[in-house]
Amino acid sequence: MSYEVAISSAFLSAFTMPIILNFAHKNKLFDSSDARKNHNGNIPRLGGVGMFFAFATMMFALILIQPGTVAKELASRASRLWPIGLAGTLMCIIGLLDDIKSQPAKLKLVIQILAAILVVASGYRFRGFGFHQNAMQGDLAWLSVIISLGWIVGVANAINFIDGVDGLAGSISFASSLAYGIFYYRVGDQSSSLICLCIAGVIVGFLLFNLPMPRAKIFMGDSGSLFLGFSLAVMPFLGQVPGIDSSKAGLGLIPSITMLGLPVLDALRVMGLRISQGKNPMSPDRQHLHHLFFDSNHGALRVDITFFLVSAGLALAVLASSVMPRSLGYMIEFIALGLLLIFFRYGRYVNIEHSANAER
Repeated sequence: MSYEVAISSAFLSAFTMPIILNFAHKNKLFDSSDARKNHNGNIPRLGGVGMFFAFATMMFALILIQPGTVAKELASRASRLWPIGLAGTLMCIIGLLDDIKSQPAKLKLVIQILAAILVVASGYRFRGFGFHQNAMQGDLAWLSVIISLGWIVGVANAINFIDGVDGLAGSISFASSLAYGIFYYRVGDQSSSLICLCIAGVIVGFLLFNLPMPRAKIFMGDSGSLFLGFSLAVMPFLGQVPGIDSSKAGLGLIPSITMLGLPVLDALRVMGLRISQGKNPMSPDRQHLHHLFFDSNHGALRVDITFFLVSAGLALAVLASSVMPRSLGYMIEFIALGLLLIFFRYGRYVNIEHSANAER
């Protein structure tokens, strides 16, 4: 059932893209260029609307029609999942408004925080540091609330930051959402798996028009990056039942950081660099890891493949650690994060070597 929904979501997402392309060209809704972008020409940036429409349509259809046991389980959870759906809609809307006409950064941040508060106030948050734990309960519940709020806002912006090369944000998001879907499937939470795989499906439909083969026809825009970032941020919470201390299944803080380590650590690294240089931490520049590779004569497709494989490796580490004893699982995750830091160092080395060769 979940895989059929993922395939159907991919077809629906792909079906919407030509319609959005035609609308965007007629209304001259093209992506603007800045220091983060690697494109020339008039390319529409409303792909996120298509992904959101395809996902929302599939969810509503499954809840209303209930064609199988998994859909019925999803429908039974609808009353508990609506805060996540509403918050995701807010993220997409503020992103869409910014795609059409640039919005103040403070307004976007306020909407993101409100969306995060809506989710956390409904009972969805980190319960522990690993799998199936309740370490952040009782006296530490306040810490869980703060971390969860920061996590949702941070991941949404991290995906937005990494959306600087054709196909990159989509391919990374696909790897992570697919891994979340596999995790929930393995632990028997079919409806949560369906949601994650539906997100993976709509990404595939979008990537058919976004991969650099030879170049992207449409971008996801902020409507897509904020929606996908938010979706990835709340996926660790999907197995939870609000109002109950324990969760049916879920991922704690460390597995979640490992799963999304590439965009999250890159965002933290770049913001730290900007602050140290006396710049606005949200200002655009070319210090992100994908920029270092791209500016070192690594083509967009090569960057996509490299970063996708790194993200897939991190996801596999999380899936492997979920079936291991706790201490061994933590060791696997920390090793994966250590290798990721080496990858960051390699990216910096490649960029420095290329700059040195260019000056000779």
